This record gives sequence, C-alpha cells and structure tokens, in this order.
Amino acid sequence: YALIVHLEQAAGVWYVRGGTGELVRALERAARGMGVRFHYGRTVSRVRVRERRLEAIEFADGERIAPQLAVSNLDPAVLYGRLLDAPVRRRWTAPKLGRLRHSMGLYVLYFATNGEY
Repeated sequence: YALIVHLEQAAGVWYVRGGTGELVRALERAARGMGVRFHYGRTVSRVRVRERRLEAIEFADGERIAPQLAVSNLDPAVLYGRLLDAPVRRRWTAPKLGRLRHSMGLYVLYFATNGEY
C-alpha cells in the first residue's frame, strides 16, 4: 500500500474515479459485452471435471451449466475440498487441505490503456 502514494506522486498513477467499486462495475460491463455470464448469489453444489477439463457446474437448485471457462472467487480449500471429486484433486487430498494455515488473500491487477474511460 505504501507503493500507491509513490506511484501517484512520481508516475502519475491514480485511483479509479468512483473508487474500486466503479472499477469492478466497469470490468463487469466490459465482460458482459463480450458474452460473459455472471451467477451471483447462487450456491454451487459440485464442479464436474472430466479428463482434466471442466465439464459442468451444478447449482444447488438443480441447474447444470457447461461453460468453456469458469472463474471462482471461492476460497481454494473450500473449492478443492467440497466441490471437486477426490480423484480430480490429486495432490490436494483431504488431509493436506486439513493441515493448511489460511491467511488473507489479495489480487492486484496493474494495467495501462491508451484511452481514458
């Protein structure tokens, strides 16, 4: 976080107008414009993998979708431990997942554009 002030003063890097929430909304609008579907507020009951490829996502309400690609914001230990079948997990066995020490996570995305949005 200390780097942010330096980047603003020395390199002309600034926070997003409207805050981080506006960045998220803009990225979602751009993704939707490219055909991405979002599934908010839904419970996933199982992620099906076949031959190391995503086959389907099953929701608790019984719906099943077969996306080409899926992105999850779920904690990896929960995803591997509860939603994937044991044979798919390979090295992420139940005992190994049980021994993990969890910590805060952060995703940082740095990018530049030629335009102003």
